[in-house]
Amino acid sequence: MMQRIFDIALAAVRLTRQAVHWWFNELMGLVPDRWKNRRLRIELEFEKEGVSVRLVRGDQRIGQGQIDEGHKTITPPTLFSHIEKLKNNVPIWLLAPPDVVLTFTLQVPRTAYPNFAKLLPLEIERRTPYRHDEIVVGWKRTSQTDKSVDIELRYITRALLAKLTNSVAGSGLIPTIVVLGPDSEFRIIDTGRRTALASAQILGRQLSRGALAAAVLVFIIADEWSTQNSKIVWQNKVDQESQLLKRQQSLQKQISDLSAAIGAAYPATISASETLASLARKLPPSDWLTEISFRNRVVTLRGYAASPDLLIKQLEPLANNRIVSLQGETALDVRLSRQRFALSFQLEEKNR
Repeated sequence: MMQRIFDIALAAVRLTRQAVHWWFNELMGLVPDRWKNRRLRIELEFEKEGVSVRLVRGDQRIGQGQIDEGHKTITPPTLFSHIEKLKNNVPIWLLAPPDVVLTFTLQVPRTAYPNFAKLLPLEIERRTPYRHDEIVVGWKRTSQTDKSVDIELRYITRALLAKLTNSVAGSGLIPTIVVLGPDSEFRIIDTGRRTALASAQILGRQLSRGALAAAVLVFIIADEWSTQNSKIVWQNKVDQESQLLKRQQSLQKQISDLSAAIGAAYPATISASETLASLARKLPPSDWLTEISFRNRVVTLRGYAASPDLLIKQLEPLANNRIVSLQGETALDVRLSRQRFALSFQLEEKNR
């Protein structure tokens, strides 16, 4: 059952490809030739005086010269230098001499025309003295009716084509397209050779794929390195914040214990114990103290704060006349990312 479904799907794909190919050929037949050949190209034409070299764009000739058979170079030198720069990047047309191109016509059913390439080897061996692999052939539709299509075929032997190609190879020009006869519609893209243009295109594709693979590899390595580096940075930051939190919690516990001890041992100094408890409540979570001293109702604090100004604002309710003053200047501790401070204030008097 599955095999039958697979065969039906494969047949459907083949029919779709044939229909699309036929539809594309029908549309391309409506496009004027002058619109198809706007790309820059090099033409080689065999004449009585020698081989003519032309630089052509569409129907317009940009430059023309000759191949010097003795020196195997192109004259004039300006055209030679221009062609040297272009020959690996533009198609090179070989215009076969009309007297070496053979032609014949045949008629096929219109339904068979989309698959004419498959019928071509049989028709060649039936109508010519050559095998299909001994010639290079091109064809075009000349007319059609509701039931049939007339096709004109032109061909040249591969042995003769090789002689023509070798005769211009000394100049460094290797044809990529063979034009059979004066009508440029009979063009054969594959000459049976690995042309310089094809090699350059293959090399370009290989280099592009290699560059893409290298770029992907570099991106993956950079992304992995960035991810690992970010993890290390965040882990160090978390560890540092954890240590700071532990120290803050330890200091708050010490202040609470000291406040409780003072309140139990010296009831008369309840204001000091209340001050310690108030300090524990007022101290921002990001700050901690390293020293606390009481003298004549003046409290002196030393420690580290993320923002000394914010700390002063927090402590002002505990100070007499809401005055809290810094002693000296603050200093940044780079390791802890905190400001080292020293400040003092006088406790607010309370009615007992």
